[in-house]
Amino acid sequence: MSNKNLFVTCQKNTDTVIEKFEQHFQAKGMPIPNRHEINDVVLICASGRGGSSLLFRELARSKEMLSPRGEHVPFERLYLPSIGSIDSDFLGTSDCTNEIADKIWKPLYFDLGIGLGSESEPKFQSNDEKGYLLSLEMRFALQWPGSIYPGDVRNFIKHSDILSRSHYAPKKLFSYLLEQFDREGKLHAGYYDNDPLIEQKFKSPSQPSPPNDRLIIESPPFIPILRRTWPQRDMIHRLPLLLKATLNAYRLEFLRKFFPRAHFKIIHLTRNPAASINGLIDGWLHWGFFSHNFKDQQIRLKIKGYSDRFPWGRYWWNFDLFEGWQDALDLPLEHICMYQWLNSHKHILSFKDKLNKDKFNNISWLQIRFEDLLNGREKRQKTYDQITNFLEINRLEAGSGRFPRGKVMTTAKPRPARWRDRATQILPLLENPELYKISKQLGYDVKQRLEWI
Repeated sequence: MSNKNLFVTCQKNTDTVIEKFEQHFQAKGMPIPNRHEINDVVLICASGRGGSSLLFRELARSKEMLSPRGEHVPFERLYLPSIGSIDSDFLGTSDCTNEIADKIWKPLYFDLGIGLGSESEPKFQSNDEKGYLLSLEMRFALQWPGSIYPGDVRNFIKHSDILSRSHYAPKKLFSYLLEQFDREGKLHAGYYDNDPLIEQKFKSPSQPSPPNDRLIIESPPFIPILRRTWPQRDMIHRLPLLLKATLNAYRLEFLRKFFPRAHFKIIHLTRNPAASINGLIDGWLHWGFFSHNFKDQQIRLKIKGYSDRFPWGRYWWNFDLFEGWQDALDLPLEHICMYQWLNSHKHILSFKDKLNKDKFNNISWLQIRFEDLLNGREKRQKTYDQITNFLEINRLEAGSGRFPRGKVMTTAKPRPARWRDRATQILPLLENPELYKISKQLGYDVKQRLEWI
């Protein structure tokens, strides 16, 4: 099966699960809202490795917000006509046709929930068991295209007594499925994020290679598929929808058209370029964050420090695909990462400039520094309060210690100023005039780089 045919199969399988979702909700007397009914959207915008996963996790704790389990990008990737013809990850208003937007909205809606998960609930409530099983069918198939199909989940449930066990808890089903599929060779559990919401600690893959050599719809590290509280229809109108993705930087106009009646609250999360570039380098050399496979397009990457290090490095791209990437195929890896940081923030700042010029009254803006989440409880609580006041939701407790509770989507143990381990690679990049300019706009003085954490 070609990659294109595999992609089409994934679309059809998702469409089939979506139909079952619709039937399930209709049987419960729950009409399915459309995207025009979303009144408030909160977007976290940042560069790759800029801290957006951690901030998303912290805000998703609130019971006053709706959110998907992770990034919404897999649903965009599934229905956008980009296979074999992608120029970059940028999407504008012309890319958001009603047909495509409606297709993306359905799996996104069925992935929404309130709060982080069901770890405190000992058993299913009967009215949401089927919905959670459908979530497992949909998400496993997106995480492992060509290896796991919705029917595999159904067959396991059918031939297992797990749902009737007296000690059964909702999060156990995901764990059992993970173990079963790993034993059968359908997946490698090490590609899942070691999320603090689940008890397992996964052994990382022995090599930093992609989970499969063909197609990725959800980029690893994969999110755990946990049951969450389903939003009632009135919550769709009342509660803001929280969305996080590094590609949000390239898709602000697209998302405005996607939710045409919504008021947007944009949180621009910044991080100094040295730390962000270092994090991106770590990500390129990690077993996660693969995004685009150029093998079928006869494009060969020659990225020094990556393509010459791994066999898959000749055709697998990581993180966002910025405009002009075609002219950067033979640059050193640190330069690719610099351009990823630059282009993300350039797009965000360009949108902000347009916002100030055109005086949109349906968009609010807050810029915060990721470093302020890492400088101890007092500074973190002050930043949390700034965010929750901006969002008009109840206070979130910042917890104790220098770093926030739990670690998500990390490549290494957090450590202040870890970027200095690569100072010889990174410091010359800070002399780039464009980087200097954008850094200054974001509030980072390159002259004070030795103080950056």
